[in-house]
Amino acid sequence: MSADAGPVLLHDAAVLARYRAMDRLYELADVARSGSGDVWVLCPMEDPALLPKLDGAVVPVGDNEWIALPGAWVVNAHPSTAPA
Repeated sequence: MSADAGPVLLHDAAVLARYRAMDRLYELADVARSGSGDVWVLCPMEDPALLPKLDGAVVPVGDNEWIALPGAWVVNAHPSTAPA
């Protein structure tokens, strides 16, 4: 992974938890924290007050390393796309 290549977005990553490969995600997180590039993991969730999970396994994040996206953002209904 290289910072020059841009951020990495992982989606449908529940397979890592399902097949007991969360260590790979932990390794990517450690590399990103060392400054070698950004990693974004998309974790659909019903309760944004809880920690993100993949297939029941908690995703290794710090307090300032995750954000809940509102439904309006997900369907691209935020103000910048509203009709004039």
